[in-house]
Amino acid sequence: MRRFGVALLLLAAGCGGKSDGGPEAAGQDEHAKAFERGPLKATLSVTPREPALTDTITLSIEARIEDGYVLSMPQFGEGLEDFVVRDYHTEAPVAVAGGTIHRARYELEVFVSDEYKIHPMTFAFTAKEDKPASPEQPAPPEQPVPPEQPASPEQPASPEQPAPPEQPVPPEQPVPPEQPAPPEQPAPPEQPVPPEQPASPEEKVYRLKTEDIAVIVKPLPEEASRGELAPPAGPAELPAPPSLIAYYAGGAVVAAAVVGLALFYFLRGRLGRVLTPAPIPPHERAFRELRALLDEDLIAKGRTKEFFFRLTFIARMYIERRFGLRAPEQTTEEFLPNAAGSGLLSPGHQQLLKDFLGYADLVKYAAHTPGVKDIEDCFAAARRFINETAPAPAEGGSHAPA
Repeated sequence: MRRFGVALLLLAAGCGGKSDGGPEAAGQDEHAKAFERGPLKATLSVTPREPALTDTITLSIEARIEDGYVLSMPQFGEGLEDFVVRDYHTEAPVAVAGGTIHRARYELEVFVSDEYKIHPMTFAFTAKEDKPASPEQPAPPEQPVPPEQPASPEQPASPEQPAPPEQPVPPEQPVPPEQPAPPEQPAPPEQPVPPEQPASPEEKVYRLKTEDIAVIVKPLPEEASRGELAPPAGPAELPAPPSLIAYYAGGAVVAAAVVGLALFYFLRGRLGRVLTPAPIPPHERAFRELRALLDEDLIAKGRTKEFFFRLTFIARMYIERRFGLRAPEQTTEEFLPNAAGSGLLSPGHQQLLKDFLGYADLVKYAAHTPGVKDIEDCFAAARRFINETAPAPAEGGSHAPA
């Protein structure tokens, strides 16, 4: 009957992992959603609310289950296929009034700014089985103690008997030879393990399934300002000819108006075609960006990780503009084989890129702290690569090292 009552309670509470309307977390930099079913309430919180590409995304999972139930948390990595798991931590269950709280925390990261999703996770719970204690058996009645028997009268001591004569010692028998050990009997074959009996219908498992949670990763500042180095604007429109006030200025003004009109029509014929401004060569644009990066002095401000993100982004954008390789959208492991197969880079330049990008990834993603010389070497490697792969002056470019 108690199992039947539990089932009715769960059916009345709702049969699908429905959200409670998507409540927001108390913190301004946190996004949380709660889901409930019967005695279970699960809350998923994402911090920060709008992460940037360099931020570590923290996912906190908290599940509160009422007394009388056993909870199973989601499996490790469930629903996190879009992310890279950097760390995972669980806490011991905490007993509170009327139930127990279970907690887990993930530290996640991504490599490209985009919209990601935390896919549904599944919580499972069952009701505990309460077995009544067996009644105590009554103790057997005590047996009565029998009365003591009277002591018998002492018997007179019998006269001492003479000691019997000593028997001769028999000769020692020869030791029989050792019998060979019988051969070992083969071990009996192992009996097959009987299959597990299916759980009884009373041990029903209930599940709560969460919904998708969107996580929008904002781009880095340099990605958002890629249009800052726009090409120069076209020629401005010529001003309208001055109004004629010949009625008041006399012949001098008329003469000036005639000259102005003649000049206007002459220039309009020559400037009728709008000349397209020459684009900035990729290497010159990269050198300008390197100089701007140095001017920000990020290393002195303690923003080393951001410096390496900016430095590698400048190098990747130069490769895309110069050779047409889509370097910014690929990881280092994806980009290097494509660059080698394209035939556009020499083996020396491929090795230079591999060393430079590989060391930068250690700083960006492995929390490596570089020294001053390491930073200078990385900056020099980027400048050297751009300078050596820039087009020759005959191709329409000029070397301008930063």
